Amino acid sequence: MNKQNYKLDSLLKLIKYPLDTIKAVNLYEKSRFTFLVDRSLTKNEIKYAIEQIFQTSVIKVNTLISSPKRKRVGKYIGKKALYKKAIVFVKNGSCLEKVLGYSGVLPVDNKSDMPKLTEKDEKNSSSSVLSKKIDSFKTL
Repeated sequence: MNKQNYKLDSLLKLIKYPLDTIKAVNLYEKSRFTFLVDRSLTKNEIKYAIEQIFQTSVIKVNTLISSPKRKRVGKYIGKKALYKKAIVFVKNGSCLEKVLGYSGVLPVDNKSDMPKLTEKDEKNSSSSVLSKKIDSFKTL
C-alpha cells in the first residue's frame, strides 16, 4: 500500500461505519472499537486509515470476515453479502471515544445523563438492567 496516495475522502470510503451492537459497545470500555471495513483491506491498511481519520494511536487490529448467511424472501433463497469486521485496539485516553460519542454510537460522556442504578435494579437480572440502559441511551 502506498500511504501517500490515500486522501482522507478515500480513507472514509474504506472504513464504512462503526458497529453499535451490544457486544461492540461492551468492548468500548476496554478501548476496543469495532468497524465494518472494505474486504480488500489488510490489517496495516486499517491501522493507517484509523490513525489518519481519527488522529489517534492504534496498538493492534483484529479482523474477521463473516460467513454468508442464508436469507429467504418468499420462495427465493439467497445469501447476505460478506463483510469484514475490524476490532481496533487504541491507547487509553484517545480522542476516538469522544468522536464516536458525538456521532451517536457511544453515549455522551456527561455523567448526569447516565441512568442511575437503584437497589431494585441491582436485584434484577443483568439482561433486564442492560436492556434498560440501552433504551435510556437511545433516548439521549
